[in-house]
Amino acid sequence: MKTSLGLAACVAMPCWAAAPLFPEMGNLSASTAGAGSAAIAEGAETAFANPAGMVRFSRPAWAVQSQLVSSSINYKDNGSSGLFASGSDGGDAGTNALAAGLYWVQPLNREWVFGLALASQGGSALDYGSDFRGALLVTDVEVLSLQFNPSVAYAISSHWSLALGVALEYAKLEQTLGIPETQRQLFTDGDSWNMGINLGLMYQLNHDHRLGLSFRMEADHQFEGNASLSGRDGEVADSVNFPFPATAVLSGVHEFHYLTVLWNLGYGWLDAFDTTTFELGEQPVLAIERQWQDTWNGALGVHVPLNRYWRLEFGVGYEQSPQDDPAYQYPDLPVDTLIRYGLGASYRFNDHWRLQLFYEYLDAGEPHIDRAFGDQGRLGRLTGQWNNAIEFMGLALNYRY
Repeated sequence: MKTSLGLAACVAMPCWAAAPLFPEMGNLSASTAGAGSAAIAEGAETAFANPAGMVRFSRPAWAVQSQLVSSSINYKDNGSSGLFASGSDGGDAGTNALAAGLYWVQPLNREWVFGLALASQGGSALDYGSDFRGALLVTDVEVLSLQFNPSVAYAISSHWSLALGVALEYAKLEQTLGIPETQRQLFTDGDSWNMGINLGLMYQLNHDHRLGLSFRMEADHQFEGNASLSGRDGEVADSVNFPFPATAVLSGVHEFHYLTVLWNLGYGWLDAFDTTTFELGEQPVLAIERQWQDTWNGALGVHVPLNRYWRLEFGVGYEQSPQDDPAYQYPDLPVDTLIRYGLGASYRFNDHWRLQLFYEYLDAGEPHIDRAFGDQGRLGRLTGQWNNAIEFMGLALNYRY
């Protein structure tokens, strides 16, 4: 198993997923499987999750989080043919990684609040090894992202608030791919900067019930850097496209006497992953057709207070698969339905300090592949199935002045 380690404030090292986005990494909502992320607004991480919630802060606040992300990616072949008939199943291609984030909320007056988040929307990484029977398609992939996200929120009234943020995102890509038609390997190493907008809206029905809506626009990364094709070196110039799709999340938080109920309903424009293209210099050398579809997701969670200090947190979430056709699966991003199971606990030391512990198990499904290569499959077929899962575990520290 490949291990990727890197712990620094606000840096999220890569991990694998059925899609490149990880709300767990930026929203600090893993303990409830994402439920309530756009409406809870009880810590400074709302500067990233939904900045409209910052108007609930009358004093400055900050939060810092660190987490371990561990993925398991196991492929089992079911009778591949042609160029893919020999080799191993690749073992566990998953990774271990450390991630961290930093958040700040600063009230300016009664109506305006400024916020800052340094966090990640996620990434992707796997390493099958050179003996993998699908090595002519991919050997290893590593994508990481880091987002610098200042925002401002405005209290329209005692019930309504809205927010606008500017997300400056850096992404880095390293990968080793194969081209079945020529049986040559393509090595790429590039990075990209992208700027986008995120919007937030929050409605406080009363003291115990509120709704939040958060939207992030697509970050369409075009990677620039170095590349080589079986010894032929060149430049990758605006030619490797890897979008981070637009997302929208509607959340609710409802506080009752003995517990708090949280929920999410989200939508992801994952059709941005229609085709991934690669060029060496200005010459196209590879195009991976994916035909992903947009997806819905939802989550339900609860907070159960035990006393004035301790609170238990639970949640479960579901997300559609963007691609269910085995003919369009690809081993660099094998996708399936996602089911999230979260649990955690919060300890409030006093009115200023709060510590949160969280764990989430993400069942990333068992995607099938039966993809033909060459005209009418003359080069062979890769036929098999994955068994994939990801674990998130960590802690967050919140402080209000």
